[in-house]
Amino acid sequence: MSIKILKDETKDLKKEITLFLRMVCLCQHDQVYLFENHSKHLINRSNQKVLKATVLLMLYNLIEATITKPVSYTHLT
Repeated sequence: MSIKILKDETKDLKKEITLFLRMVCLCQHDQVYLFENHSKHLINRSNQKVLKATVLLMLYNLIEATITKPVSYTHLT
C-alpha cells in the first residue's frame, strides 16, 4: 500500500466523519424528525446517544487505520 492510497483513504474517511458529525449536530435540537416512507420518527435522546457513539467509533477506526496500515505496510516490504 502506498502512502498516496493511505492519504486518499484517510481523506475519504475524514469527509464521511465530517458529514456524519454535521448530521449529529443537527439532531441535537429537541424536535428533530426523520422522514421515511411517508411517516416521521422523532430522534429522541437515546437515538442521539447512538449517533454520538457512532461518531466515536468512526474516529477510532480512522485513527486505527492511520496507525496500523503504515506499520503493516512497512513489515511487508
